[in-house]
Amino acid sequence: MAAAQGGGSRTPPMPPFVSKRTMRRTNSTIIDGDLQAHVTSPSMLSPLCNAFAYISSVIGGLWRRRSLARPISVAHLASTSLSPSLSLAHPSDIGQTFVDPILTFDPAHRPLFGAASSRGIRSYNEDTFRVITDLEAYATALVTQQRTNHLKNQDDVDSSGTMRTILDTIIRDNTIDADAAPALAAWTLPPLDVACAARTPSVLLGGTSQYYGVYDGHAGRRCSYVVSQVLPMCVAAADAFKTNVGDALFAACLQMDKLFLNMAATRGYRDGCTAITVVVRKDEVTIANIGDCRAVLCSEDPVTNQSKTTALTTDQKPNCAAEKMRIEAAGGIVLNIRGIPRVNGMLAVARAFGDLPLKRYIIAEPEVTRYQLQGVDEYIVVATDGLWDVFSNDAVGLFIRAKLRELFKDPIYRPKYNVPLHEERELAYKRLKKLCERNIISVKDFRTNPRNIFTTHEIAGMCDGAMATKMTVFSRYVCNMMDVSSHVRFNSISLVGPYWITNSALHAQFAVVFARLLTGGKDEGIHGFLVPTRDMATHAVLPGVQIWDMGHKIGVNGVDNGALWFDNVRIPRSNLLNSMSDVAQDGAFSSSVTSKRGRFLVLADQLLSGRVCIASMCMGGTKITLLNVVRYSSSR
Repeated sequence: MAAAQGGGSRTPPMPPFVSKRTMRRTNSTIIDGDLQAHVTSPSMLSPLCNAFAYISSVIGGLWRRRSLARPISVAHLASTSLSPSLSLAHPSDIGQTFVDPILTFDPAHRPLFGAASSRGIRSYNEDTFRVITDLEAYATALVTQQRTNHLKNQDDVDSSGTMRTILDTIIRDNTIDADAAPALAAWTLPPLDVACAARTPSVLLGGTSQYYGVYDGHAGRRCSYVVSQVLPMCVAAADAFKTNVGDALFAACLQMDKLFLNMAATRGYRDGCTAITVVVRKDEVTIANIGDCRAVLCSEDPVTNQSKTTALTTDQKPNCAAEKMRIEAAGGIVLNIRGIPRVNGMLAVARAFGDLPLKRYIIAEPEVTRYQLQGVDEYIVVATDGLWDVFSNDAVGLFIRAKLRELFKDPIYRPKYNVPLHEERELAYKRLKKLCERNIISVKDFRTNPRNIFTTHEIAGMCDGAMATKMTVFSRYVCNMMDVSSHVRFNSISLVGPYWITNSALHAQFAVVFARLLTGGKDEGIHGFLVPTRDMATHAVLPGVQIWDMGHKIGVNGVDNGALWFDNVRIPRSNLLNSMSDVAQDGAFSSSVTSKRGRFLVLADQLLSGRVCIASMCMGGTKITLLNVVRYSSSR
């Protein structure tokens, strides 16, 4: 559900502020010389499998459609395999307080979500999150508690006050000083069974709304913490909440910004935070986005059974045309600081709560979107830019699906080092075979869902570059070709065949051969043919085919590169890859592309998908490498 708050305490201490000028972090949301980022020394994430545990746990899921059939939770993840800076959040059955990041009001709500976060190299986390599985029951519990307190303290509000006036009082009392412990920390919710009974029928407000929020702080965590605590109250107290969730979210965000700015002006706070809030009522999802957090819908294609992702929000960056125009109209300027556009050279987002020094240019007006849930929808992933800057929407959607996440927990994907050549090749082959058996990707995806293939290659590159390469590259070879009756005969052009053909030395049983098509004494240009190289039953090399193993290489030795040679190899005429051209039984040639050059260009275009797969694989490997380098550097 959220990439969220780290640490173990319910109300973590505020970060210390010092006056010493420090080195600016150019990739931070805000460049602030007065804020000291205290750096810890986490251990390097040496085994790559730990990185997969990190990736799978930093992704949260809002489960709406099939919560009973296939519940999602992060509780099963083994914390021993995670980074020290990564914390997993679990709902508590008893002793819930009103400031807990997760509040559940029914045991049946537990499968609806999962939440986790990483604080990176900081000693504290500026980001927070909030999960309230029944916002109406939460608001009612607040009012009940406040009225109970009134019996003990006659200075409190009148017990006959309306829900709106009582909530306004609670909001006012909790937006005075962000450094002080909130009064709500001492308020304890009733046990789940009592709360569940109390909410039937859904009290006072009518209806049941699930509330999920992620709040990405900068220049400190006061703003993100206050917003996570107070914004749900503002939403519940909004006049339009019963009838129009979108209008309620819009009004609540503006009210929340005003409340924090008033507190910041009196206390000297410079904090700010971006925010994304998701409210689910029945089958309607309403989202309020401020800044560069993002909500992505993960669905299942009913035809291909593949993962499909849809962004439900738009990142509000300073370089967006509309935002840049608004900022400049207000007298600000967008500067590119080492590749990152920043408002007045400081803030890397165009909208946010707080940020008092830049408030003339930074607004907290949310972009409100609505979505009607469908039967194929599975998750909504809500996270800060810390996730989306590293992983694409498709990579997150594919990885969060149980098939791929559970696949990489298999012991076969654990890293192995300094193994013999034959063992490394067999390991890459077994890993690829296990991945293919899960039907995660299909060759048909190149036409129907290419992003699924590219994303799978990116994730595979994080685990094993050799496995990803074997999945990416198919064998290809150019030679002369002649037609003989209903069969085709191949002859090698020269005495030396091509080298470094991927998969050919040991594992491949077929090769896609690009060859000149000669039929009826006429050269029709280069075409593709499927040519068997080994017997499918015995795996023995077929007559007329010679294969040489290229042996040990500097790296990626799990790939069995080889050299190929053909000598009068015959294949059926049906082995012609005939999407654009075909040869009839009598040798008559037909093609939808008239020129030989045009046919060659169409054929060459098919190679581009493989190039993109290689690029995707390299991106995955680079991300894991960068993760290890950063963690190692922070410990030096």
